[in-house]
Amino acid sequence: MTLGIIYTASLDTFAKVLTISTIIFMVGLSIWIIRQLRKSKVGKVFKFVYYFIVLLQFVILLVAFLYSPRNYILGNFDIAIDRPIGRITIQVKDILEIRPLQEDEMEGTVRTFGVGGLFGYFGSYHNQHIGDFKMYATRQTGLVIMHTAQGEAIVISPDDKDFVARIIAKRNDL
Repeated sequence: MTLGIIYTASLDTFAKVLTISTIIFMVGLSIWIIRQLRKSKVGKVFKFVYYFIVLLQFVILLVAFLYSPRNYILGNFDIAIDRPIGRITIQVKDILEIRPLQEDEMEGTVRTFGVGGLFGYFGSYHNQHIGDFKMYATRQTGLVIMHTAQGEAIVISPDDKDFVARIIAKRNDL
C-alpha cells in the first residue's frame, strides 16, 4: 500500500448514542457493584462473581472498540479497512463489483455474529437480498457493497461519495 488516501468513517447518531450510553451504563454499574461489595459481607464466591461481571463489561467494551472500523484506506492496489486491532486488506483486482447499496437491500438484515451499534456495525450479517456478508460500517446509511473473487460480500460505509468511483477507476487501470 503506497498511495494512502484515507476515507473517514463517522458514526451515525444511533451508534454514537448507543456507544456513549453503554459506556456510561457499564461504568455506573461497575461503580455501584464495587461500592455495594465494600459495604456488604458476602462470601468470597459472590465477590468473585461480581468482580467477574465488572471485568467482563470492560472486556466487552474493549473488544468491540478494537474490532470497530475507524476508516478506509485506498492504496495503489488494495483497500484497507483500518481497525485498532489491525487492518483487513482487499485487493482491488479481486473486487468483481462495487456499488452503493440501496436502503431496501438492507431490509430484514440479521446479525449472525457481530456488533450492531456499539462503536459501529461490524461482523457477520445475513439478509435475503445479499445473503451472508461481512460488514465493517459506522453508519446504517450511505453503505457500499463489494463482491470479491473469493465469493465474499463486504459492506462498508465511507463518508466520501466519490469512494466507489475511485475504486472503479483504479480497478479499470489495473
